[in-house]
Amino acid sequence: MEIRYKREMNHNYLIISDVEDALEGYQLTMMAKNHIEGLLRFYVRYVDTKKEYYYEISSKQPLGRILESRRITREELSTLLISISMIITRMENYLLEEKQILLEPEYIYIDPSGFCVHLCCVPGISGNFPEAVRQLLQYLLDKVDYQNREDIALIYQLYQESLKENYQMEDLLQLLPHKQEQNFKSHEYDKKSLETPQEEFFYEDEKHKESRRLNQITFWLKDLFTGKSTQKQPIYDYIKEEKVIYHLDEPMGMSDFPGTTTLLSDLDENAKKIIMLKSLSPSCYEDILIEKIPFIIGKNKKGVNYTLEVPEVSRFHVRIENDKGIYLITDLNSTNGTIVNGHLLDANETMKLFHGDTVVIAGIEYCFYEKQ
Repeated sequence: MEIRYKREMNHNYLIISDVEDALEGYQLTMMAKNHIEGLLRFYVRYVDTKKEYYYEISSKQPLGRILESRRITREELSTLLISISMIITRMENYLLEEKQILLEPEYIYIDPSGFCVHLCCVPGISGNFPEAVRQLLQYLLDKVDYQNREDIALIYQLYQESLKENYQMEDLLQLLPHKQEQNFKSHEYDKKSLETPQEEFFYEDEKHKESRRLNQITFWLKDLFTGKSTQKQPIYDYIKEEKVIYHLDEPMGMSDFPGTTTLLSDLDENAKKIIMLKSLSPSCYEDILIEKIPFIIGKNKKGVNYTLEVPEVSRFHVRIENDKGIYLITDLNSTNGTIVNGHLLDANETMKLFHGDTVVIAGIEYCFYEKQ
């Protein structure tokens, strides 16, 4: 299976070709003639008798990219799992199967404005969906806020459940905050339910049960990280609810937490180096000082290093990084594009960047400046 990206006018596409198990028939027809909510819009094109699947990804960002610069919250984790389950339910109405979904973080697309989930369904492939969900949860183990007790408890519960033989998505949903799960079952799920404070997720008679559940997870994690077993007697014998201490010493080998992460780069090794995008229209736009690597520019107020509040600029527009001393610039699936020395970058295309190169971000001109 070959995957590439392409820009056409103001539309960006993820293109899949050479699908080994691809089948002609109803799956292609269902995907091409119906827009299934939650799936990326799908088109089929033939180039020299070669079949290619086009997925529109305009204005969306892959989950993996969003979580490069921040942690996933408990509410977003719940949204992700609920959305996956609801999308699969809709797919069944079109005779499509869950095994055709790609669940790698680079193929789960998110609308950054509301964390709306879009999945990539590939007609004809036959993947292992339960294993894909398990691997996704394993990836997310390293993406939660380890300073938040409820977040870490939830992700470890979910991952532990996914290790069970023949588990189902419903088993994972049962572990989500009570109010969200109830909304899913009644099909009344909406974004407002995710904005409800955590203490409102449970009815009064559920609070004690939830407290005990979190305390049990505390001891389970302690066993996991220390390698010692405390299971010689029932776990609740160890719980002293009036004085619970939850402490993890560098879990999973992580010594940094969100907000204190140190990124090693050439900029760290030589603090005197000045890297910036110098504005060629200084009366309208200021210079952009690149103070850390990688450096993301966009109009989003969260998850970017520099907010360029211009309507034509995408929420996540462009990223600048350093690879062994060579600076690279990548268009982040922007709507209005990024031009380097006259070359319009395709969606997700990366190009080398040198001192004096011109960079145009949605019509705004800059010059890449690097000085020792």
